[in-house]
Amino acid sequence: IEDLDKLRVKLQYARGSLAQKWRHFQCLAANQDAALPLYPALVGLVTRDETAVAAFRQRLETKIEAWPSYTRTVHIQYHVYCSAISLVRWAIAYDWVADHPAMRDFDLKKLAETILDTLYGHVYPLMKSREPASNNQIASMILSCILAGYLFGERHGRDPRARFLMQYALERMHELTDLAEPWFVGEGSTYIEAVNVPVSAWFD
Repeated sequence: IEDLDKLRVKLQYARGSLAQKWRHFQCLAANQDAALPLYPALVGLVTRDETAVAAFRQRLETKIEAWPSYTRTVHIQYHVYCSAISLVRWAIAYDWVADHPAMRDFDLKKLAETILDTLYGHVYPLMKSREPASNNQIASMILSCILAGYLFGERHGRDPRARFLMQYALERMHELTDLAEPWFVGEGSTYIEAVNVPVSAWFD
């Protein structure tokens, strides 16, 4: 977020349809955090509300605790490009509220290990096996490694695996723009609308 203060002013003093949408968003964050677990993180970032951040922390800790068993499911074994980027988005949400008092003593090391184990053990080998391409799957994997690599290799630590994954993925970024094949390859719009576009918005 380029200018957090500007975002806070924009939302907290919003009028008209934006004000209605922001109130609705906050209502969803407060009452639907099980289905929309990342919403409280954004509310906490903007408002500094302790209840919102605490709700996000609880969901994040539950997610981390359950993740090892999830890696044995079909979602990771055969569709890791879908699941990995979703997991990394939790790390982005953590970054939004990392300095909030409600996150004090949070186990950052466990979060980093959970995400990096998934990327290094499942995503990186699959990327290595793929021919250069520009499609939704490789885009998801590249963005996952760059974001997690930056968060845990630069911003919230100096994990060597994170830095390696970021460097490797950065070297493959050109595939997304240089090759003729578009990201959307007829498999469905979920990757584009719910996975790649929101995450790629982090890149300038």
